[in-house]
Amino acid sequence: SGINAVGGIMFFIAGVGQFFDDPIILLWSVQVTYTIGSLCYLMGSTLGLWGWYSENKLNAADGHGHGANLDVIFSVLYTITLAVGVTGIAYAVLCERFMDWIKGFMLATIVSIAVLVFGSTRLKYNDGRYKYIKWFSRCFMIVYTLNQIIDAYHLSGQESKTYGYDE
Repeated sequence: SGINAVGGIMFFIAGVGQFFDDPIILLWSVQVTYTIGSLCYLMGSTLGLWGWYSENKLNAADGHGHGANLDVIFSVLYTITLAVGVTGIAYAVLCERFMDWIKGFMLATIVSIAVLVFGSTRLKYNDGRYKYIKWFSRCFMIVYTLNQIIDAYHLSGQESKTYGYDE
């Protein structure tokens, strides 16, 4: 899609921008373009998911497609949880004192994959049998994602000094 193409162009600009040493150029050509590119990819993926849910009408118990927006929002949340888990693993590997935090981030990664797989397979059986499991997993993943974001933030950059890592 066009949005993904814009995201790719932004990532290309960011890659070229890393060859410069000026902090202002780095800010605008790397950090800003990576952020814009990431948002473009997020929008492209979200629109693709929404189209898939709407086209297959596998998203609402009433069969009228009313749950597509909510299902897409939570599928994006599960994907964000997965990305935060992988990012947290990378941060924990770089911070020797917190290698044991990898277990928590790995759990986030595995749970996200499991919920995404469960969500895509249960769509075939959308007669209400899984309503409570679906809502429990949604509420759980909201809290779990927030917890993982906070943990990953604390391991990133200067924040790891909070936990005693001074190197």
